[in-house]
Amino acid sequence: MKFKNSSIKPVSGLAFFLSALCIAWIAWPERIGAIPDWQPDSASATEVHQKPFRALAHENYQTRRRPSKPKLDNSKHIYAEPRFSQPLALVIDINEADSMDWVQIPGIGPKTARRIVATRDKLRGFYSVEQLLEVYYFDSNLLQSQRVHFRAKPRSWKGLTWDSIRSKQDLFHPYLSATQRNSLWAYKNQHPDFDPRHSPKPLCIDSHTWIRLKPYWK
Repeated sequence: MKFKNSSIKPVSGLAFFLSALCIAWIAWPERIGAIPDWQPDSASATEVHQKPFRALAHENYQTRRRPSKPKLDNSKHIYAEPRFSQPLALVIDINEADSMDWVQIPGIGPKTARRIVATRDKLRGFYSVEQLLEVYYFDSNLLQSQRVHFRAKPRSWKGLTWDSIRSKQDLFHPYLSATQRNSLWAYKNQHPDFDPRHSPKPLCIDSHTWIRLKPYWK
């Protein structure tokens, strides 16, 4: 059975033309721009159904999308104060601190604290902070530490008094050997007016020992 296509072609062409015209009329830019913006505050209840389709779709997208995370304001944390304040430096008077005070210093144990006190008693006090280096097992890095400040008050050590020396035992000092004590005792008997603070060095004592011992004379 055969059909004549002469009458079908104009009808299909007309339908295609009308459908294209409808699509162009719907998507025409001037028509979209001519639609007034939706104003929900001034619109009445009867105008709700007249809102454009694109406006409705945009609102539905805004309500359905995942809320964005709030941005962190890092500007206030740039110059923020530290969370933990730095501890103040520990001040130690090396002639007045006892064993309990020395133990509080990081790096000094009970044995080292007892050595420091024993050395101080033998020397009759410290006149310089560097004398702590003479203590066995004392950490030299502690003298440069920013957390501990060592100090020795002027004339806070016992020292030696030349006029109060009555025997060789009174001249006992770790800086003096037994031979030097005997020589210095004999020198005292021969020179009663000798002043160790202002007089020249006696010949029986070497310069290095006399420089270390001279601050103890009173």
